[in-house]
Amino acid sequence: MSLDYRLFEGAHAADIATPSVKKPTVTLTRKQMIADLKDVSKAL
Repeated sequence: MSLDYRLFEGAHAADIATPSVKKPTVTLTRKQMIADLKDVSKAL
């Protein structure tokens, strides 16, 4: 997948950035990160 870099520039970038692009507010533990990835993969 390819996205134009202009989508992530400017004041609107925070509104459209995906969760993986945004800085996390809380540091996840390794176990929690793996559990979250498993949940997401099951949902897909």
